[in-house]
Parts: sequence; C-alpha cells; structure tokens
Amino acid sequence: MFCGYPLGKSEECESLARAGIPVPKWVVLTEDQRPDLSDFDGYVVRKPNYGGRSEEVRLVRKSVSAGSR
Repeated sequence: MFCGYPLGKSEECESLARAGIPVPKWVVLTEDQRPDLSDFDGYVVRKPNYGGRSEEVRLVRKSVSAGSR
C-alpha cells in the first residue's frame, strides 16, 4: 500500500506492474541516454518522474521526445 507515500512515476508503474496491474508502455528519459522508442507510436506523453497536477506534461513527437526538455 502506497497511499500518501510520494513515489516517482517510474516507481509507481513498476509497483503496479509487479502487482499484475496493466500499465502503458513507458521508459525513463534522462539527459545522458537516448532510450529505444521503437515500440512507441509517433507521439509520446512526456512527463516528469516527480511532480504533480499535470505540470510539465507534454505530448511530443517521438523523434524529438528524448532530445528536448
């Protein structure tokens, strides 16, 4: 149970997947590495690992999603 416990988006998705709850495809973007996005469609939702209230959530083209902030 994680109610009221601050989790990053990646921790949240990992926990849900381990519990057998389906989650959308996701990958952590960093400034140092370009992830393999070949399994994703033409657009992806980019959001911060920590944050809230939809701040910094963007719909971006896959071709530029890993290279820009």
